[in-house]
Amino acid sequence: MMKRKISISILMCMILILNGNLFAASYDAYKIFLQGNFDCKAGDIDNAIKNYEKVIALDKNAFAVYKKLVWLYYNSGNIDKALQIADKINYLDGNNPQTTIFLAKFYFFVNKLDIGKQFCEKTIKLDPNSADAYYYLGSAYNENKDFENAEKAFLKAIEINPAHSRTINYLGYTYADKGIKLKESEKLIARAVALEPKNSIYLDSSGWLCYRQGKFDLAEKLLLEAADGMKCHVIYDHLGDNYVALNKVSQAWMAYSLSYDFKQGKNVKKKLDLVQAKMSQEELYKQMLLRSKDNYTRLLSFKTGFKVKFGSNPFSKNFLYVPFSYTQSNNVKIEFSATVVMGGISISIKNGKAKITPEAFKKEIPSAVSNFILQACDIFSDNFYKQFSDAKITRKGNSLIYSKENAKLTLNMDTALIESLSQNGMIVRILKYEDFCISKIPTKIKVISKNMNTKLFLEATKISHIDDIENENKSSGSGKN
Repeated sequence: MMKRKISISILMCMILILNGNLFAASYDAYKIFLQGNFDCKAGDIDNAIKNYEKVIALDKNAFAVYKKLVWLYYNSGNIDKALQIADKINYLDGNNPQTTIFLAKFYFFVNKLDIGKQFCEKTIKLDPNSADAYYYLGSAYNENKDFENAEKAFLKAIEINPAHSRTINYLGYTYADKGIKLKESEKLIARAVALEPKNSIYLDSSGWLCYRQGKFDLAEKLLLEAADGMKCHVIYDHLGDNYVALNKVSQAWMAYSLSYDFKQGKNVKKKLDLVQAKMSQEELYKQMLLRSKDNYTRLLSFKTGFKVKFGSNPFSKNFLYVPFSYTQSNNVKIEFSATVVMGGISISIKNGKAKITPEAFKKEIPSAVSNFILQACDIFSDNFYKQFSDAKITRKGNSLIYSKENAKLTLNMDTALIESLSQNGMIVRILKYEDFCISKIPTKIKVISKNMNTKLFLEATKISHIDDIENENKSSGSGKN
């Protein structure tokens, strides 16, 4: 028995080390830390923050947890708190090169380049062989239009680490973008791609170089491959430019639209308007449907809750609270708690088909809500947009209306977002969207059931999602972070 207890203690120590926890954690602190990790994976930012805050209350030197808190506060939109935690990290561990490069990266994320540059310089003093520090230093110089010093920093990073693919790509891309040293650019980008053949950022750089060299067919192939691997406004912008060079107007419009939908760049909007002026009305309306579909296909996994009010109910001041979650695999989960339905009910929607658990309680769901869920099933099916591909199209003001049999889909002409859907006696109007990472999510919805003379109003509460923003490769086509 004693041997087993010793073994468990040794195992716990090994787990602490392997998890990279820089704090001398007590068992209680570590249990809370694990719960915080679980909350992160579940997308529950609020509880993750609460648990990590408990850990640092127990251990003031829990550097790994402080670093997690920085990104969590950043992700939740609380930049001031993230900056406060960053200051704390600097105070506690500011002479550790691993910490200073972490802080440099964070300050670049929050667009405080001068502070980030200072931490790069401090990292270099502490560790002259930090390729990462020279990479971020070069990035800061380049953002400040000082390419001469940026180039020196990038070359130093490559000298220290000849396999530092991000720097190799960044420098190669920058040469290509400026239209200088194209032979050197070709060598550098080829090295980056050889190191990471599936990296979409590096494929974009390769495609953009081909565009600069006038190799438009090869550029199209490379840029499409890059876009297939990573949805990024820079890649779509490059693809649009290349389609214009190939005189593929319709494809150029779609590429610029997707770029603009990701990030509302003024320059991209000008290109979009110029291309749109060359399109036929019929082709524009057809492409608008595909653009609308993309807003949903690029949704990242998220969770929220909808407050549901019944407009025709005399007790309309009361509302149901319905937790809602969505994953990128087109899985939707809707829950009714035990306070609403005895025992609780969970509804999963996969490719337009709903599964109620436990099935015996499906009759307990209010009929207006169940009808709305059936409508939602159709929206989350792969065939939803396909059914309108040959629909009759009319324009009313700034709206496009696609009509087919007993279904009517209305899109906004500027954004291609759904304004309303009418089908089988049910009308769903989306009153408000909110930005969420690279997409938009409906947050205020009105539902009218003509058959049942019922109205529903749905309003989303806080939307949460943990996105891996610490991933070095999630950046623009230039190789920036």
